[in-house]
Amino acid sequence: MRHILFYGSILLFLNSCTSDVTPEPPQQPCVDSGRVISYSADVVPIINTYCSNPQFGDCHHPGANNPDLTVYDELQRLIEAGIFQDRVFGPFATGQRMPPSFCNGCPTTLERCDEEVLKRWIEQGYLNN
Repeated sequence: MRHILFYGSILLFLNSCTSDVTPEPPQQPCVDSGRVISYSADVVPIINTYCSNPQFGDCHHPGANNPDLTVYDELQRLIEAGIFQDRVFGPFATGQRMPPSFCNGCPTTLERCDEEVLKRWIEQGYLNN
């Protein structure tokens, strides 16, 4: 009888541990809720990193075949048409996801905090500030 209790306790203990999953800690927001996103201080560096660096090829810089995202008015036009949001955040109905996965030596995914900054800036009215 003692053996049954002993082995039963061990089996119960082992079974209870197999389904334990440590939950992921909640991700902290990158942008404080009351913070106003600045085009010049916050957005331009993201565009320069992911979109307009001429070292990455014919991307979104002056003289490129693609829209020049270094010019606020062009970025504004793409946002108002929904093209920027589609290409950067999805559902990618208008074509290739940005930044492109085929780019050699350049960032091919947007960092979570950079994406959050861009989304918040657009939600705030994408001011040229």
